[in-house]
Amino acid sequence: MGAINLTSEETAIMRELQELSVETILKKRDSGGTPYLAHVFRLHKKIFGQACSACPNKLPTYINKLKKYNMDEQKKTQAQKYRLKKGKVIHILGTKNMYSEHNMTDEVAIELLRENPNRAVLFAQLPENWETEIAKPKDEKPKPEKTEIAKPKDEKPKPEKTEIARPKDEKPATKTKEIKK
Repeated sequence: MGAINLTSEETAIMRELQELSVETILKKRDSGGTPYLAHVFRLHKKIFGQACSACPNKLPTYINKLKKYNMDEQKKTQAQKYRLKKGKVIHILGTKNMYSEHNMTDEVAIELLRENPNRAVLFAQLPENWETEIAKPKDEKPKPEKTEIAKPKDEKPKPEKTEIARPKDEKPATKTKEIKK
């Protein structure tokens, strides 16, 4: 689903529909005299791309979808600069991490594109300057300097390990077991 820009009036009607009972939506009108059903068909068409006013069996589905529709989540999605194509999934090998259009954030997208810029074909939306954005070094925390741990004065130094010298062609001894027939 692409970015949907609801007007302030449509947003107010959506909030009102989400608070009303199904019975009220089916039988009543808003303060301007427009049946709530007209709003249901119009908003469902705008948000989800389809609405059949001649299909009464689909009406309960339309109402439920509008009641469950999270406008705040949609606003967050609209503010994103990076958006994966619908149905595309990026799986990070060696991990359980999988990213789709539903859980992709701008930060994750930038990191994934840094790792492999060829993934750009999987995105439906990228900012114009995405290549320069991924080229910027990521903010790294300063690494603490290594400090040596002081040893107690009475501790004796450990002797160095010595290896036994063997001729180059000699192999280490291995035990073999003979199999009786």
